[in-house]
Amino acid sequence: MPNCIIRDSHVCKNAQIGPFAHIHSESKIEEEAAVGNFVEVKKSIVGKQTFAKHLAYLGNATIGSKVNIGAGTITCNHNGIEKNETIIKNNAYIGSNNTLVAPVTIEQNAFTAAGSTITEDVPKNCLSIARAKQVNKEDYVQKLFEKLKKRSDDASKKESKQQESFTCGIKKEKNKLKEL
Repeated sequence: MPNCIIRDSHVCKNAQIGPFAHIHSESKIEEEAAVGNFVEVKKSIVGKQTFAKHLAYLGNATIGSKVNIGAGTITCNHNGIEKNETIIKNNAYIGSNNTLVAPVTIEQNAFTAAGSTITEDVPKNCLSIARAKQVNKEDYVQKLFEKLKKRSDDASKKESKQQESFTCGIKKEKNKLKEL
């Protein structure tokens, strides 16, 4: 387990950890599970033969067996006041770059599409797609640059006027001091 941190947790027989994994605070990695590169697991159970091979955060989660956790998946377990649990049941497939907003349950054999933000429970044997529709704006780049340049120019003019006003104020104060 090269370059891994494992603290206050239990790693079962034949589980694969790392490199560069961080497992802490009351976690359990069950038999033949894989927690790979740059995966953090906190207060969670990773079930038997479940794979979270790279770039994930799994906090306050109970994950069943034979689950695939795609790269870039995070469990959003804290709402600013309290921590909530994510439950992922057996044989679920979590697509890459998913955001699972707890409390949420992904039922058995469910599948979440890549790039999804899951905010509601996903029923058994269901495909969930939760991402914004892509919009392509033809010939918009030039307009965008013009808007950004104008905004930048306006900000520069405002800053220049503020500097000029400040400098004028200093000159007036110096003249008053000379009169004294």
